[in-house]
Amino acid sequence: MTRAFFRVSKKRSPVRRPRRGTHLQVERLEDRSLLSANPLFDPASSDALGLLVRFREDVTDLSGMAILEGTEIGSPIAPTLVPGLWEIKLAEAVRVEDALAAYQANPLVLYAGADSYGQVDALPDDPLFPSLWGLHNTGQTGGTPDADIDAPEAWEVTTGSTRTVVALIDSGVGYNHLDLYKNIWVNQGEIPASRRANLTDVDGDGLITFWDLNDPVNQGPYKITDFNGDGRISGSDTLAPMNKDASGNDLGTGGWADGLHGDGNGFADDLHGWDFANNDNNPLDDNGHGTHVAGTIAAVGDNGIGVTGVNWRVQVMLVKGLSAAGLISTANAIRSLNYAVANAAPVSNNSYGGFSASPSQAYFDAIRSARNAGHIFVASAGNTNTSNDLFPHYPSAFDLDYILTVAATDSADDRAAFSSFGATSVDLGAPGAPILSTTVNSTYGLNFGTSMAAPHVTGVVALLR
Repeated sequence: MTRAFFRVSKKRSPVRRPRRGTHLQVERLEDRSLLSANPLFDPASSDALGLLVRFREDVTDLSGMAILEGTEIGSPIAPTLVPGLWEIKLAEAVRVEDALAAYQANPLVLYAGADSYGQVDALPDDPLFPSLWGLHNTGQTGGTPDADIDAPEAWEVTTGSTRTVVALIDSGVGYNHLDLYKNIWVNQGEIPASRRANLTDVDGDGLITFWDLNDPVNQGPYKITDFNGDGRISGSDTLAPMNKDASGNDLGTGGWADGLHGDGNGFADDLHGWDFANNDNNPLDDNGHGTHVAGTIAAVGDNGIGVTGVNWRVQVMLVKGLSAAGLISTANAIRSLNYAVANAAPVSNNSYGGFSASPSQAYFDAIRSARNAGHIFVASAGNTNTSNDLFPHYPSAFDLDYILTVAATDSADDRAAFSSFGATSVDLGAPGAPILSTTVNSTYGLNFGTSMAAPHVTGVVALLR
């Protein structure tokens, strides 16, 4: 039987005709080791100073006007630039939204808005952030300033949310990494009932995540303990076997792996995802590719450690489809996507692929069904410096509108020399040459490739989510 594989990509001659055992590769070229956001203004917030109201220009006398009790018309703000713009002061008992509603409804008012404080834009304190030109390009690598994804501007709106789940279909992730462990997905349905009853949702997001588990209130018997003694609660602790008595009852010690299918999805103890390459519940990275991709999406931001991801907070579902050698069969690619969609991940990152003149109909059907479920499939374009319009690269070349196919750009805002392209088969470019991110064993390193570009886009999709 013919089996197709996707694998870690090396440059090779494009082919038009399919070959038996075609290997599609993770897009990886090189690996070199290296050593508070502002929320949107809330009109109900105590940060509001008052109102800025512009009256009609024919309103010349505002003395004694009382549009709402407890509000006082102050002085004009800028009679030359904005005639009719006045400052409105509010008594302490007056809510901003009530004052806004009253002034906006008055026929003498053109518009009204809340006054509030601004502040100096804050960048994350992660020490390697200045090297992340893809997020914030100041010309630090000799490139073009602002040839980046404008991450700091996005962070003025949101830095991410633990309610958003990103499926990373890759070689797994080093889930104990100091810069990643808090942003690893926790399958709520697999938390043992004997432990869940004693856990506190510290941050009030309606979930139990590693952000909660690293609070002392959630540590101890019948909760979770630092099983591996590394000073933090991470995937190694939760995936440790639960200690039970002879009757199978929880003794309150050990990890959460109880051998049961808690959520009924057919995968026992899939607390953080599944390893389809080895068919087990431990999606630990044994290749390095997935950990690097994860850092761009979701390295914890503003924690004083290493780098930051596009999302400072998010949950990364670990769907390990690639083997230690970087190979993924078509069957495992389909299984991985099915797992992501079945477990309600709205977006997946797929940094792998290859050439084929006879693409898999089954894989196309799987992605089309994911599209119908509202799932966004972000895919790397490939590293062959050829046109995907002429030499299709799958899965990125499937003609489906929920696939975002990403080429790689460099710090000068040019297409990276190795990156595949295509006027109709490639959607956009993103930073990919070179990119600094997380690597295994809590280290950091540079990688080149469209594999590094795709997670910038996946991260943005998650922020928009």
